[in-house]
Amino acid sequence: MKLNLSKVQFWTFITICVYLVGLTGLLWDRTHDLFLLLTPLNILFAYFVVFLFHKKFDFTFFMLAAFIFLLGMTAEIIGVKTGLVFGEYEYGDTLGLQILNVPVLIGLNWFFLVYCVYHFSKQFFKKDMMVILFSVICLIIYDMVLESPAIAMNMWSWDGKSYPPIHNFIAWGVLGLIMTSVFTKKINIQKNNMAINMFQIQFIFFLLLTIFL
Repeated sequence: MKLNLSKVQFWTFITICVYLVGLTGLLWDRTHDLFLLLTPLNILFAYFVVFLFHKKFDFTFFMLAAFIFLLGMTAEIIGVKTGLVFGEYEYGDTLGLQILNVPVLIGLNWFFLVYCVYHFSKQFFKKDMMVILFSVICLIIYDMVLESPAIAMNMWSWDGKSYPPIHNFIAWGVLGLIMTSVFTKKINIQKNNMAINMFQIQFIFFLLLTIFL
């Protein structure tokens, strides 16, 4: 029997397989440390797959990417240095190369998440304000699910605490509001179904890690 998969379906299947392997590797004690080392590659794989389906790499796209990256990195650098933005926290070694004690992947991931939640939200809402508000809610819920496995995976730690303070999520909401507002108002792009699928796959992945890790 021949399977006629679209390009999005094919890469969604590949992505699910990659994340299932990653989930298994992180949950099994014998391979846990190895799969921690592979975390940056997994993140870069997600970027590659999502932007493989992006149709318009124009000046506006790159300016928005730069704005969100710089805003995210600035907030994180100030946050790590002072503890005033998100709370008292520091990054571990799992996410690789750092600038002023903040992994470069964190800045990139702010843009990646804003991009994905924008497409996810556009499925349900047409008006910009609703897209922005729903995107912010998605970002906060995503972080709530992400925190426990991220701490267990030595991505970051919260000054000896097992979970971040409430103002971490407030900061996520404020930053998310600024980023998604600018992105939604300025961007003009075709729907990226892979971004929608990736956001859901990652959310389920971290939810399962929260439960089992």
